[in-house]
Order: sequence, then C-alpha cells, then structure tokens
Amino acid sequence: MGKNPWFFPELSETSHQCKSAWATARKCDSATNWCIFRQLRNKCASLIKKAKSEYYLSVTTENLNNAQTFWKVIKSLSVNKSLQTFPKFVLKYLVPVYDRAEILNCFFAFSLCLTLQE
Repeated sequence: MGKNPWFFPELSETSHQCKSAWATARKCDSATNWCIFRQLRNKCASLIKKAKSEYYLSVTTENLNNAQTFWKVIKSLSVNKSLQTFPKFVLKYLVPVYDRAEILNCFFAFSLCLTLQE
C-alpha cells in the first residue's frame, strides 16, 4: 500500500478533476467555472473525510478485544510519533498519567459516536 492506506482510485480521480477545475477557473475566471471547482473541491473533501473515517474505524475495531494491539495500532496511526502528542493543556497543567488516559478514552469514545452518527 501507499503512504495513505485509505486512499482509493475514485478519490484520486476526483482530486485530479478538482485540480483541473481549479486551473480552469483561475484561467477563465467565470462564475460557472468557480462553481464547478467548488463543487468538486467539496466532493473531494467529503470523500477524503469518509475514506479516513472508514479506514480508521475498521483498523481500530478489528483490535478492540486486544488492548495491547489496539494501542499499538493507535500509536502507528499517530502523525507525530513523539511523546509530546498530548494536547498542550494536558502538559501545561501536568495532568496525572491516569487522567491523561481518561482524556484519551473520552476523546476516542466521542470520535466513535460521531462516526456512528454519520
């Protein structure tokens, strides 16, 4: 797989169409071309969001019964692999480790609820 495992061919095609529409809109500067570009841009953003959401949900739910594997997957999905990935307010007020874990649990529970609502 490539750099983004959630990336799929339809998304690539839509992204290419969006870039092409942007170039056309800039060149011609017509309201119609800008409208087409905005529609494609919104479609592309929506497809990316959906693809990421489905991928991350599937990867995490596969490992719900094994905490060690679950957290290993979560760490591997992290953009910034450093230890400073906690939100600044958590580090600023030196929140105890237990509370950090609770904050993360609440975050993931809330994220899952949002995903299931879509």
